[in-house]
Order: sequence, then C-alpha cells, then structure tokens
Amino acid sequence: MSRNRLTCVCIVILSLLVGIGLYSYHQEVNKVENSSHFEHVDRLREGADPGLGFDEFPNGDYSVDESFTSHLPLVVIDLGNDEIPSSYYYDASEERFILKDNVDPYINANISIINNDDNINHLGDEPELESLMKIKYRGNSSILYDKHQYRFKLLDEDGNPRKLNVLGMGEDSEWIINISMIDESLLRNYMCYSIAGEFMPYTPDVRFCEVVIKKDTGYEYQGLYLMMEPVQQGKNRVEINKYNPKNDFTSYIVRRDRFDEEGIMLDTFATQNQLCYGYLDLKYPSGDDVSDKVIDYVTDDISKVEKILFSDDEETFLEYPQYIDVDSFVDYFIFNEFFTNYDAGNNSTYLYKNDRGKLCIGPIWDYDNIADNISAYLLDPEVISFEGQTWFPQLLQSEDFCRKLEKRYTELRNSYFSDEYINSFVDDTISYLGNARLRDWSRWNEQYTGGRFQLIKDRYEVTVDRNFNDYDDVSQRLKDILNEHGSYILPELHKLTVECRYKDAYRIHYEYAALFMIVFLSAVTIARRKV
Repeated sequence: MSRNRLTCVCIVILSLLVGIGLYSYHQEVNKVENSSHFEHVDRLREGADPGLGFDEFPNGDYSVDESFTSHLPLVVIDLGNDEIPSSYYYDASEERFILKDNVDPYINANISIINNDDNINHLGDEPELESLMKIKYRGNSSILYDKHQYRFKLLDEDGNPRKLNVLGMGEDSEWIINISMIDESLLRNYMCYSIAGEFMPYTPDVRFCEVVIKKDTGYEYQGLYLMMEPVQQGKNRVEINKYNPKNDFTSYIVRRDRFDEEGIMLDTFATQNQLCYGYLDLKYPSGDDVSDKVIDYVTDDISKVEKILFSDDEETFLEYPQYIDVDSFVDYFIFNEFFTNYDAGNNSTYLYKNDRGKLCIGPIWDYDNIADNISAYLLDPEVISFEGQTWFPQLLQSEDFCRKLEKRYTELRNSYFSDEYINSFVDDTISYLGNARLRDWSRWNEQYTGGRFQLIKDRYEVTVDRNFNDYDDVSQRLKDILNEHGSYILPELHKLTVECRYKDAYRIHYEYAALFMIVFLSAVTIARRKV
C-alpha cells in the first residue's frame, strides 16, 4: 500500500473515532433537558399579585367559600363524606412506620385544580383540570402531623391510570402534594428542587399551590403546599429506557433507605458484607415486570460497582470511572454538602442506570431537614460531613475525585451557591408567596412555633435556642446558615485532596522502599553465593 493511501485510510479511521467520541460525549452530557424553572420569577413576570386575598383567619375558623382568592393555583381535594384512613402504625423497635394489615391506604376521591391565565384564582372558578383519583397520606414520621402530605393517582372513568399535565409539569398519572410542618420557612424543598433542576438531571419539578379540602359540610383551608413529581421512570420523569424482557440489558432505578417489608430489597455485595448503611430497594422495573431474573441482574450490576469501590487492589479500584457517572456523584456530594442534607446518601437516595450506560446517583429527594433544621442536633457550619455517606468514603480515596469536588464547588460557589444568589432567591420567593404564606402561618402558627427544637450547647458550652416565633427570624436563619457553611466548604474539600495526595505519596514511597529492599536482599544473596 502506498504512503498516500495509508495516510488516507488513517485519516478516515481517525475521523470515525472522533465522530463516535463526540456522539458519545453528547449523549452523556445532554442526558435530558430539564423542565424545571423558577416559578416565583415566572409568575411575577406574568403579573401575579401576591397581595390577593386576606392574610389571616379570624377566630380559628379555617372554612372558606367560593369567593376565596389567591394568586397561586388552588387544588381542591373532594373527599365527599369519606376520610383518608390512618393506615400506618409506628414500630419503635424498628424506628419506622409500618402499614397495617388488611388496610388500603388509598381512598377514591376527586381533584380539581384552578389555575387561571391571569393568576387570579377564585375557588368558584372553572377548573383547569378535573379528575377522579385515589389518594392517601404520605410520609414517614410526618404522617402524624396535622398538616398532612398526600400522594394521589389520577384515574379515568374505568379506574385506569390517567395521565394529565398538572401545572405545566408534563403528563403523568402519579403526583405528590408535599409540605413539611418541620420547615417553618416553607422554602427548603422549593429552593433545593428549583436550584438542582438547573444542573442536575431529572430533578422533580415543583409548583406552589394552596390546598382546600371539600367535604359535604363545605370547604376547609389546608394551607400552602408544593405540587410535585415523584421519582419514577418515564417521559417527563427519569427518562431511562423502558423495560423490555427481550433485551440483555435492563434500565433500573433503586432507592437506598431503611428496610421496607413491602419493597424489593436487593442483597448486594455491600449489604451482604455490612459495608454500607441501609438497603437498596428496586423501584423500577416494578409490578409484573419484576422477576427473579430482573432482581438478579440489578443485584449483580450494583455488586460489580461495590466490589470495585471496596477493593483493596488499587488497579481494580481505579476502574470505578468506567462504571459510575462520576460527575453525577460529584454534583450529588457538593449539592447535599452545601445544603447540609446529611440524610442523603443513606436515606431517600436514588440511583438509576440506563441499560448500557453508567450508574448515576440521583435524582435528589427530601430537603425539609436541611440548614440546621433537625430538632435534636445542632449543626456546626464550619465542618463538612457528607464525606461519611455510603460509597463516598471510598470515592474520596481517589485524588481525581477530590480534585473534581474542589473544581465543581468553585464553579457553583460563584453562581448558584453564592451568598448573593441564595439570599436573593429566599427573599424573592418570600415576596412571591405574599398573602398565601401569611394565610398558612395563620392556619398553622401554633405548630410552627411550638418549640420543637431542643436546647443544645454548642462547642463553646453556650446554650443555643433555635426556636423562633417570627417568620422573618426563621427565613433569616436559613440564609445565615447557608452563607456561613458555604464559606467553609472549599478549604475543607482542599484538605481532602491533600490527604489523598499524601496517601498516594506514602504509597509510592512504600513501593519504592519495598523494591529497594528486594533488590538489596537479592544482591546480598548473590554476593554470598559467590563467596
């Protein structure tokens, strides 16, 4: 073959390889176009008036009529003369709520959503959406709160799932009405989901709304809530390929959490050897698609990753980027560390994989405890703690992973995690909520200000009282905690990188010393034989 022909062949092959590489890169980086957006910005731009409606309930009467008005969407749950059952009991030995035997947590009901184009919504207006549904209370410990959270499934006339576009979040049949009474600010989940949706794939969409319960006796105001998506496979949700039993590879979603008798607990390598906290529950495939073959496939696939992460062999361990989406783990670490969500990683932690792709961590879930909002524990904003969560102690043995954490945090600290951005986000959202927030606090202020935080001494032996009776103090504390903690993260991440570097240097020196000793002893042995 002539030199010119050989050169042409090489150029063609190189072009093909570059093309394949660029395509793969495009597929990996552009996993999904998030539908998330900042509701408080969009609605105010459209002319929403946060001052609509009254701002408090007189005399503890929370009944409303069809003249009730809000700039937020109104969600009406029509229970007729029925009640949602209390279907769980608390097992103190297992520290969790368990479904009662022979009790269906769901009841049939109706839902209507009033969401007018002019952002002026009256309870008596024509609904944008009406549907039959099945609804239940949701949550773990929060299921005991007076201000309930709900999960519902939209149904058609025949009782089959009915996919509808709820508040612009895309069509689906399953939805969550979420709020937490332990978050007096009413902002934590909205802020976290909204910001994460800017750069973390498949983050659940959320929309503020006010919920009214309709019974035969009339309407009762429930309060300010978030309508949101659950974590599920599908269009507008986690867009991994649908399960096909004919395929050799299976897309899946798992969740790490406490043991669930009703779930499909996976007996992976780390679980068998008690190397990690909690259990992995198979969430997708689900229903009739779940077979022993599927369970074994997902178990083996995750075990392969765990064996690499927990391997004592350095060459084996360094293969981890071939099996996990490293950037997703970097963002997950950084996001949860910044917002001090130290339940993540161990509980309410999702992972997903698209058949032939890499294992990703996410979407994020459950942020009502962030920013020093756990009653029995006082947050130290000067330290980082996410390094101890499942799998991350292993990843932090990699200097490359630690460097990625530093680089990514620097990027986010100069944008979404800056003090200016966080403070503006909180203040602007409060302004947007307006009278809806005041109505909610009028309804639930006794529970919000009930003194649930324990008095705890800090490192200087000073007793700290985190109980507030004023919303301004609550929201200011949220900003202060995030601003202060955010300033300490980068130096702490750098320490992790330095520790990795020292470990690598020590290992290299040890290997050279061992090699020197082998050579030295061999030389001594040879010299003695000659003598």
